[in-house]
Order: sequence, then C-alpha cells, then structure tokens
Amino acid sequence: MSKQIERACDCSQALRRSNLNRISLVQNKGNQSKSKDRINNQLKRVYEAFNIPSTMLQVSVYTGILRANVCRYVAELEKQNKIQKIRSSFCPISKHRAGVYTTNEQLFKNDFQQLKMF
Repeated sequence: MSKQIERACDCSQALRRSNLNRISLVQNKGNQSKSKDRINNQLKRVYEAFNIPSTMLQVSVYTGILRANVCRYVAELEKQNKIQKIRSSFCPISKHRAGVYTTNEQLFKNDFQQLKMF
C-alpha cells in the first residue's frame, strides 16, 4: 500500500513541476521574436505536412504540434486560400469522422459559387 502512495505522490509532484514549467513559459514574454519565429516555424511545418491529404490529428501527431495550434493554422491558411478541405472521412487515429485537408493545389476542388442570380 505504501508503494502505491509513493507512486501517487511522485506523479503529483511531476504534474506540479510540469504545470510550473508551463506557467513560467507563459510568464516569460521577454523574447517576443523567439515566439514569433516559433509560430512561423510551426505554420510552415503544418503547411508542408498537409501536402499529403490528412486530418488535423494526423498532422498534430506527425509534427508534434498541439492540435489546437494546427486548427488555428488551418483557419489562417483557409482565409489565404492555401489549404482546402477535400473530403470527410474517418480519421485512422481517432476513428471518428474528420475533415481531410490538403495544401496540394492539384487536389483542390474547383467550386465556383454563383455570384448573381440574374
């Protein structure tokens, strides 16, 4: 029983350390240029990873970038028309329905919306 308590204490201490590291990263805003470089680097990595049609979770696992950030970058790239959702299918990782995106322009759909009725 005491070994289980020791393991639980070790886990909680490790969790506290990781949370403290996260807090210190958030509070350390002195190096703005480094964070901008990191964001631009992540955006480039996400853009390149989507050259092969994939879901956001696949790209997140492949690149090691948090899925929330991948989602944000996909939204930015969609506004710039640099990425497109080509279909919906089941994600091989989560086994749930997900959008499949690509940055490969040869695979883009050519959907022209009707601008005027008459």
